[in-house]
Amino acid sequence: MKHDNTTTPIATCREISEEVTERWQRLVTCAEERHKLVTASLNFYKTAEQVCSVLDSLEREYRRDEDWCGSSAPAADEPAAPALVDKAAQVAALIVKHGEQKEAFLKACTLARRTAETFLKYAARSAQVHGQTAAASKTHHEQTRAILDTLLSQENKVLEHWTVRKKRLEQCQQFALFERSARAAVEWIRETQERCGAAAAAAVAGVARESRERVRLLAQLADGLVEKGHPTRLRLFAQLADGLVEKGHPHAVQIKEWVAAVDARYAEFSGGMEGGESEAESDSGVAASPASSHSALSEPRAEPPSAASDDKRRSTRRKELIIRELLQTERAYVKDLETCITCYLREMRTDPTSVPPALQGKEEIIFGNIEEIQRFHERVFLRELDKYETMPEDVGHCFVTWAREFDMYVSYCRNKPDSNALVVQHAGDYFERVQHKKKLEHPLAAYLIKPVQRITKYQLLLKDLQSCCQEGQGEIKDGLEVMQSVPKKANDAMHLSLLEGCDVPTNSLGEVVLQESFHVWDLRQIIKKGRERRVFLFDLHLLLAKEVKDSHGKAKYIYKTKFM
Repeated sequence: MKHDNTTTPIATCREISEEVTERWQRLVTCAEERHKLVTASLNFYKTAEQVCSVLDSLEREYRRDEDWCGSSAPAADEPAAPALVDKAAQVAALIVKHGEQKEAFLKACTLARRTAETFLKYAARSAQVHGQTAAASKTHHEQTRAILDTLLSQENKVLEHWTVRKKRLEQCQQFALFERSARAAVEWIRETQERCGAAAAAAVAGVARESRERVRLLAQLADGLVEKGHPTRLRLFAQLADGLVEKGHPHAVQIKEWVAAVDARYAEFSGGMEGGESEAESDSGVAASPASSHSALSEPRAEPPSAASDDKRRSTRRKELIIRELLQTERAYVKDLETCITCYLREMRTDPTSVPPALQGKEEIIFGNIEEIQRFHERVFLRELDKYETMPEDVGHCFVTWAREFDMYVSYCRNKPDSNALVVQHAGDYFERVQHKKKLEHPLAAYLIKPVQRITKYQLLLKDLQSCCQEGQGEIKDGLEVMQSVPKKANDAMHLSLLEGCDVPTNSLGEVVLQESFHVWDLRQIIKKGRERRVFLFDLHLLLAKEVKDSHGKAKYIYKTKFM
């Protein structure tokens, strides 16, 4: 009895110590989770505020109407100045800076969304740890989503104004280069006119026959410049001007004025040379041949393009082809989904009496959430992709922006095996009859597999696009990672759906970090053979389950234990 009295307090103290230690550990865990939540919330709200402020500033800046090339009326007697070269170079530098701004604000928007995801993840974990009500958790989620919606709206406005401003910058660059060419043409005609005048004076003074021949060649400049089949600098200059004016160039008035100035200078030159030409010919008695004229006045050949410029052109062309294929296949994909819904799904709903009894009321299993997928792509994603037609290197941002929406594919892929089994076992020839009735090209199975194929297609196109872009340019890599994560999430969700007997609702555990089969040993019975277990790793839990198969050979996982 005395022994019992002495051991009871010791056992009680041990129990109290263990309980205190356990409570302390729980308190530390809760404090750490709360600290992470507060830090994540501060990061999100601070980042969102800063990004929205930057977007406001950019929108105001891009709305301003500016003339970066400083267009001016032509002065025919003014020679080409080095400043004009700087003007074109300055506009080119502005275009580069403009592109860098776009990449910067797109990445800033992506950063804001990622801080939001981190905040929501810790909010969900905190609710799980502290037993927060679903209503309170939903409120935080809705507030965060409202901020992200505002951010997306601002981002779209800025991107739209950025595109307009880029077009104006490119037009100013075109005009700066055109103006430089116009001044060079005027200067070229002036110098040629001066040389002809000097040569004519020498010929009149009785200088050598060579000088008189040079006069005749230069005097035929007008005929040589417009000779049929030999496009010249002035002809190309006029064609370029016509093309710019026809496209509604904002500097069309100044372009026309420069064309008029060049034409006037050329008319003055050619008219003044007519008398000199006849005088030179009467002195020598020999007329210059058109062939020699063209040879004397032929322009120097342009240097062949460098290998670097060739690679850049090929890369640009390749990117254009990829983005075109992405848009074309996206439109075809939306159309195929619509065909599947309008012909197969609605046929089951409008004429249920013709549906096999085993399929009646099973539309959700057969078609999954294909209607949700079709609505998203038709109303949102296709329109968003269209914005990147002229900037394919940034299309990865579109995938990153709408990454959460692609979780609907996880639900679709998780349901796909059940859909296949139901159709194979109970459909008979029902869907073949529908196909024949609607005169469809493909059977139902070909349409139901398209969402799975589409994810793979996105991956292939983004990989091709990544190979054409400079490393680190845009968000192609991030967009590719988003698409590559969809099959993994679907596979994880499919295995998790087979779990039975878990004492914690699986939808409250969050996303699966890792799931795989492992061999587990009991440290107290290390001699025994390890047992194979399916392990599910979450942020806060580690679940162990045993795989078993029913009489039909279908696998499922029986919950065994969990660790916090």
